[in-house]
Amino acid sequence: MVNAILISAMKSGSGKTTFTFGLHDYLRRNNIVASAFKTGPDYIDPMYHSMVSDRMSINLDPYFLEPKDGVNPILEHFVTYSSGTQIAIVEGAMGYFDGIYGQGKRGSAAVVAESIDAKVILLVEDQEPQEVRDYIEKYGEDKQIRYLIINRCNERDYPVRRDELERVTGKKVIGYLPEDENFTLMSRHLGLYTPQKESVLRLAETVAHRLEETVEMDKILQYVKEKEGEDIFKKAKKEGKFKLGFAKDDAYCFHYIDNMSVLHEHNIEPIFFSMLEDSQLPEGILGLWLSGGYPEIYADQINQKLMKEIKGKVEKGMPVIGECGGFMSLLEQMEDIRGKRQTMIGAIRGESFRTDKLVRFGYIEVEAKKDGLLLKKGQKMRSHEFHYWDATDAGRDGLATKANGSKSWECIHMNEHLHAGYPHIYLRSNEVMAKNLVRAMEVYAGKLAREEILHIQITDLDDQMGKAAKRHWDKIAKPLHGLGILEDQVIQIAAILGKEDINIKKKAVVVMCADNGIVCEGVTQTDQSVTAIVTNNFAKGIASVNRIATCAQADVIPVDVGVVGEIFESKVVDKKVMKGTENFLKKDAMTQDQMYRAIMVGIEMARECKKKGYTLLGMGEMGIGNTTTSAALTSVLLDLPVEVVTGKGAGLSKDGLERKKQVIAKGIESRKPNKEDIFDVLKKLGGLDIAAMAGLVLGCASEKIPIVCDGFISLVAVFVAKKISEKSLQYVLGSHMSAEPAAKLLVENLGLCPVLDGRFCLGEGTGAAMLFGLLDMAMSVYNENRTFEDIQVEEYRDYEEEIL
Repeated sequence: MVNAILISAMKSGSGKTTFTFGLHDYLRRNNIVASAFKTGPDYIDPMYHSMVSDRMSINLDPYFLEPKDGVNPILEHFVTYSSGTQIAIVEGAMGYFDGIYGQGKRGSAAVVAESIDAKVILLVEDQEPQEVRDYIEKYGEDKQIRYLIINRCNERDYPVRRDELERVTGKKVIGYLPEDENFTLMSRHLGLYTPQKESVLRLAETVAHRLEETVEMDKILQYVKEKEGEDIFKKAKKEGKFKLGFAKDDAYCFHYIDNMSVLHEHNIEPIFFSMLEDSQLPEGILGLWLSGGYPEIYADQINQKLMKEIKGKVEKGMPVIGECGGFMSLLEQMEDIRGKRQTMIGAIRGESFRTDKLVRFGYIEVEAKKDGLLLKKGQKMRSHEFHYWDATDAGRDGLATKANGSKSWECIHMNEHLHAGYPHIYLRSNEVMAKNLVRAMEVYAGKLAREEILHIQITDLDDQMGKAAKRHWDKIAKPLHGLGILEDQVIQIAAILGKEDINIKKKAVVVMCADNGIVCEGVTQTDQSVTAIVTNNFAKGIASVNRIATCAQADVIPVDVGVVGEIFESKVVDKKVMKGTENFLKKDAMTQDQMYRAIMVGIEMARECKKKGYTLLGMGEMGIGNTTTSAALTSVLLDLPVEVVTGKGAGLSKDGLERKKQVIAKGIESRKPNKEDIFDVLKKLGGLDIAAMAGLVLGCASEKIPIVCDGFISLVAVFVAKKISEKSLQYVLGSHMSAEPAAKLLVENLGLCPVLDGRFCLGEGTGAAMLFGLLDMAMSVYNENRTFEDIQVEEYRDYEEEIL
């Protein structure tokens, strides 16, 4: 762990920030990598630190991260964010012992110093030496304070003051900082104005030069170490699955860096946009966060079109967070810095207005009085407020209580998709907030998916191109219909692609991988660990489907829709909806929004493949227990006895097969799916892989991509897709007749014509990959063979067509 230097003082306004600026600049110019921290909830000073240190500054807040029951979150936080550096510079908030009123040093910089074993440099000014000693010993001996520095001292007086302070306090004085009019920044707006980077850097450089002259820098440099560990800011971050629009510009500039880390840890990707410069929200977002800042300064510059779009998103149920200034922006009106009323988003009734003092200030704990977006009833978060503006309705769905328990008030507007109020949000204080946000984004994603699935556009095939392809086949110098079903499939492909000149060279098998909760009922030979192993093998290129696809010059695209085990191969497309379905003997396999999202996975994959130029896709699956889910779905959808549609899967014994049948029958009885509602059946019994493959069929049909079906499980997915959209079936090509007993029943019901019948039951999309090879052979004949005209032979007449 790196050493920490904590810069503090006996009170605010004693030069801590100025000294910290100079120290960071000095270290940077001497090629020493220093991490930057600030105790307390402040947003502004960390912005300064980031400017002068070229490194994100992190809040080490002793209230948000309060040590408890032997757990020290402050230290954990410090270690994480200082890793990969040589020394840590921490600026303390207010006075060294200033904390929560009436509770000693609780919530103070001293607590942080003790938590991370910091070496404290205490800045003193005109205080008498005895006063300094009394302060240092206020709570007994403080082992963290190592050195004193005298602020606003001149060279002439320094030796006398130094000697007296050292004699009385017993602490080493290592220098002074002279009074200098250049050591100031322009005045802040209401104590919070952020000056431009140029002026901050200029000040830091000026101070750094003075420190070299007036401070024994070797006393600080002795704590510099070699770099240890990996720098968190240089770690490659995996892109989050849930995209969250995050307002970030001059008007909305208050956000904790660690909040971004928590969001990433929960698979949420912040997508930054500007309320001042952008006219629309980022595409694909499932939530919105309007942070605090200075909207009152920029209110007349906020994009009106963007505000209208945000209001519409709130009304449609998008998860939206409005934090302090962001909350004020969600109201109908805002009094700006010039006293003029500005029209705002209007998603919440009321207006914000300026007052002549801080309305509410300090640490609070907020308890939810009802279920909301970030907090459910009874859940709490630690927060703080600092604002001169107030609102006609600041919300009544949460109860804020001062950290010392002295006062409480109502706050925050909450519902299942909204959290808007003055209290600032620090996610690490209760990570249930991030989990609740993810859940809300999942529900919203499911809602969007449902709308898209129900309104997906699928057109009929191009009959004229199909007829043209048939005429071309008939002109080729060979017996009519000589390649049988393969000729029919080439004709179908021409009708799908809408052109007689067919090219299916770029092709892939998309393998949907997911686990099934029903496995715990003993319906398989192996456990769920096999799903993850084989999924990783797809990415490595060593599974059965890879071998066959290689022969067919096709790619294999594995997609994690819901694998329980660890997926460590980067080539596996991460579209995980959940870690495996539930056990449908006990509860529904998935929720409604999870089902719709799983279907959307397939639709999205079809679109992505279209963009990459694929002209032929095959469908495959991997998931231990999926013949059980498939048999359950088939039994309900075809209204057939479980005994008729259930097979041995991956090789069950006779007793195992009987158990499998019993489990399926009991599951259907307990779930009572409505067979007239395909979504109800799929939600209660289906697998994530089946839902995703059904989506792949729908997506391919919408994008006009031929899709090759594999075996039994794929056939169930095609049946589901057909139930959602009858037209989707036109885009499906059959590959083989699976050995599973229900396969033939499904093929007949769907009217497909599989080319192969070799008792295959391998899965993975292997049958689809085999058909790729046969289609390539057929296409070679279709594109390259000579015609009857070329060899000057009269064409065959199609008597079958004449009879028809």
